[in-house]
Amino acid sequence: MSADPRMALEQVQLADERWGEALEASAEAPPDEGFARRVRAIANAAEQEAAALRHADQLGLAHRPHPGARNMQLSHELRPAARSRRGPAELWERFDAAVTDLGEPLDVVGELAGDVGELADDIERLDARVGARRRAG
Repeated sequence: MSADPRMALEQVQLADERWGEALEASAEAPPDEGFARRVRAIANAAEQEAAALRHADQLGLAHRPHPGARNMQLSHELRPAARSRRGPAELWERFDAAVTDLGEPLDVVGELAGDVGELADDIERLDARVGARRRAG
């Protein structure tokens, strides 16, 4: 990555936009088979956000938490107890904890990216098995 602070801030801005778009795509989504794709988009956006924030931090640029992150309300499909939450409960618990901590240090975003990526992997595997059973049945 570039050592240019303006470029680093642009990367953070782009990552912020991607993060917002990924959450927005989940906001009004029906409970459908696109859930895994939307979770994967959130994981990828969180990974980009973490990388951009780490780079900005290395250049001495102040980290700012996501505005209102502590009070962030997730879409219905991502909230605790949502029926759409397929996959291991322990990963969802880690996801919930990371979301709660988003207003904290930037490494939380990196942790969130890894946890949500694992969730997307598991959801994709579950959906593939269900799809295979439907095709066989």
